[in-house]
Amino acid sequence: MEQTNTPSPMENIPVQNTEVVLEKKKNILIPILLIVIFILVGIFAYLFFTDRVDIEDKDPSAKEEVAEDEGEEVEVEDEQIQDEEAEITTKEYINTAVGVKFEYPGNWKVEVNSEYKDLSLEISENKTSPEFIFRYLLPSGSGPEICYFSDSEIPDEVGMGTVYDNFVKIESTDTLRRAYGVYEGPEGSQQMYKVCKSDSNGIYSDWVKPGYISYFVNMSRADAQDIIKLMDGITLSFEYTGEDF
Repeated sequence: MEQTNTPSPMENIPVQNTEVVLEKKKNILIPILLIVIFILVGIFAYLFFTDRVDIEDKDPSAKEEVAEDEGEEVEVEDEQIQDEEAEITTKEYINTAVGVKFEYPGNWKVEVNSEYKDLSLEISENKTSPEFIFRYLLPSGSGPEICYFSDSEIPDEVGMGTVYDNFVKIESTDTLRRAYGVYEGPEGSQQMYKVCKSDSNGIYSDWVKPGYISYFVNMSRADAQDIIKLMDGITLSFEYTGEDF
């Protein structure tokens, strides 16, 4: 009897290409891997920033350290500002022809008009129209005027002078006084102070061995008193090494 070869059911299933199967698996795995990576990155970021916040909340010193660092920067800036202010040095004016010497702030200006033995010196704010002027006059021929003050007795034989009720002692020895008055000049009335110096008899005059010192001031300015004291410092630095008059 002749046998007939009947095909097996498995033989009817087509065999898939191996490369096609691998390609399909690859297409499925790549999106899965990307999703896993994004999830891991998100978890890491969440844990990192959550721990960061917890550390700052639980440890105030973390914030204090930042504040201290910022404070140090401010202090350095303040020191730099102070250093810049300290750079305003003192300058010295010397006139060897008449033997006069003054010290004055380095950010002020000096204007001099000198002819023969006459000397007109103005030390003032470095402005076109300064509101504070320290003036020193040394004329070739002049004499002192007596300064009368309300706290002292002046002998009757003393010559004519000016009475001052408003005055300030410039130094502890009370040798120099700053007396307030009003000056009538070409520019009109100006507020001013005249410096008076006492002799061995306690008599004050405006002849400050030798020469005249006066301050022209704008009393309406808020810093008026500070600048007047600054001009007192210029007066105290004054030296005269010339011939006696």
